[in-house]
Amino acid sequence: MKNNYYISARSNEQVQGINVNLSSEFEKGNIPSTVSFNANGSVETSGEAIYMNVNGSYDVEKRIFNNLNSSSLPSGFVSELENKITEFFNQIKIDQSL
Repeated sequence: MKNNYYISARSNEQVQGINVNLSSEFEKGNIPSTVSFNANGSVETSGEAIYMNVNGSYDVEKRIFNNLNSSSLPSGFVSELENKITEFFNQIKIDQSL
């Protein structure tokens, strides 16, 4: 019997004042190909607080969002989210090389 060991990486970040949870699970010795995300909170638009919720996954190799589900997504949020995901992924690569 062969045992497979997995690593679970998690981070809590902020994008436009909204808490974002990033996570990825991958086999020991490998680098993940996908990062999952979940964010919710209130964002102010035109002086009005609007609740937003967004979740899905991001393919770091192809640089595309998969299963992006959202409500009341503010302008520029996706590009800032992509930057946070890339930073998270790059830190995993650094940690895996040590």
